[in-house]
Amino acid sequence: MVYDDLRIALERKKRIKAAYEQEYEIKWDMIHISERISIMLPEGAAELEGEKSIKRFGRNENKRIVMTIPGDEANFLFQFQRSTVNGPESVQAMCDSLKNMIMRLQPANYFYSDGMEDTDHVDIRWFDFESFALDGKMYNFIFCASVKFLDELLIGSFHCREEKADIWKPIFVDSVYSIKGLEEKDET
Repeated sequence: MVYDDLRIALERKKRIKAAYEQEYEIKWDMIHISERISIMLPEGAAELEGEKSIKRFGRNENKRIVMTIPGDEANFLFQFQRSTVNGPESVQAMCDSLKNMIMRLQPANYFYSDGMEDTDHVDIRWFDFESFALDGKMYNFIFCASVKFLDELLIGSFHCREEKADIWKPIFVDSVYSIKGLEEKDET
């Protein structure tokens, strides 16, 4: 007898393998999400403004950028938070607190994996999980990034329908690892 959870896991593994074997030609655009932070997003990503942004993600007082792919296949949300402490420890602490908060609010969410990337100027931590929506399941990819010479913490999330996660996760990971901090030019 094959249990349902084992069958589901095997089917998901087959979908992931098939998605990686297919060639997805992604064209990228460099997007400046602040004056001093840029990220590569799939070509055609456009900012949602005003009422569309509020309707999709609610009101928020913090500086926030909401972007979407044509056809609403995936959404990108970037939010900035002032931070007096930079470095891998503060980024990890923020990422852990977000994950714990999500687990407490909705214990039924299924968490997949997490990752990190530390470069000369950017510390990145991320995790991904599946959540329930009104008409199905959503795949969520959340990250925290700290640019070492800035006093802001970038918190972002990418969302798509769960059945498209196999296609979008590698794109989300590549996008997060493309974050660059732009140092101020010395004009002396």
